[in-house]
Amino acid sequence: MMYFSSQGTLVYDPVAGSIKNKWWLNLKCPLDIIEYYSYWLEKEAGIITKIPHFGAHISIIRSEEPPDAYKHLWGKHDGKTFTFEYYPIPRGTNEHWWLDVRCPHMSQLRSELGLSKKPLNGFHLTIGRVIERKKGNKNKKDKIQKLLKEYKTHMDFMDTMQRNNYKFAENYIRFQKRKYPDFWEVDCISFLEDAIVLQKNLRRQQNL
Repeated sequence: MMYFSSQGTLVYDPVAGSIKNKWWLNLKCPLDIIEYYSYWLEKEAGIITKIPHFGAHISIIRSEEPPDAYKHLWGKHDGKTFTFEYYPIPRGTNEHWWLDVRCPHMSQLRSELGLSKKPLNGFHLTIGRVIERKKGNKNKKDKIQKLLKEYKTHMDFMDTMQRNNYKFAENYIRFQKRKYPDFWEVDCISFLEDAIVLQKNLRRQQNL
């Protein structure tokens, strides 16, 4: 599983609009990360999102008041820069989309304040709240079927390996459609295009 790396800055009691949010701790992240995924979600899946009130951020503590014995540590690391890693395939619901995040320092900050190691919803970089969903792109689905048929024409089904490869391609498409229902088409088109090139090369070598 490949993660991308970036950096953010710690902000205690962040302000959204005119409201100061007490007992919140965010890691302020580069805005271009969520701008890229917002653009990608709209272009490829028709999902339009609104940037969060805090901008690009990871919620480390969200309205969780530390026990009295730890309150004197509040604000200790304000302004410090932390490196975090995020998984580049977004996840979401009908209401929100986000990127899964991992960073051991975040758990340490929570433990230092007498809180659980992770918040209720885990660590994630919010892309935004869903404000509109456009209709799916039928052309992409048609292209997948066309590519799958083309892939089939290059197969020798008397060959066990090639027969299994074709079954794997069918299963892969079903899996992606089930796991990533909003943007499975993009990945499957790329997968099938690569598979066709590989299969053509294999048949060419067999005919030499």
